[in-house]
Amino acid sequence: MLNFLLTHRFAQIHPTLVPNSDEVKIDNVTYLITDLGGDKISRKKWREYFDIIDGIIFMIDASDAQRIQDAKHEIDLLREVEKLQHIPIAILGNKEDKSNCLNENELREQLGLTRDKTYGNDHNEIAEDDN
Repeated sequence: MLNFLLTHRFAQIHPTLVPNSDEVKIDNVTYLITDLGGDKISRKKWREYFDIIDGIIFMIDASDAQRIQDAKHEIDLLREVEKLQHIPIAILGNKEDKSNCLNENELREQLGLTRDKTYGNDHNEIAEDDN
């Protein structure tokens, strides 16, 4: 995601092994984007950033069933962290080009996000939590 925001091009990149940051300017706003990675070692360092973040972009390989369950577990843990209760989390599925990729509704179902406020590709509201 960080590479795309910097270059405006999709590219085959390697998984993030160490956190890396860069500033990205969109319109008149400059954002500091940090790619923390999602492997087990990287996830242990996520807490170090909880005090300084304004939002989370959580990228998921929507073609890997085992990792989707791992992602669900991590998202559930993030949603329980007190410091993150008012921090927006955008969950994005990638690898849509693969034949075994879950579609948007299937991914939402697998992640247990059926009662959260979510939006589809056409930006129409799909579901909203009743609470």
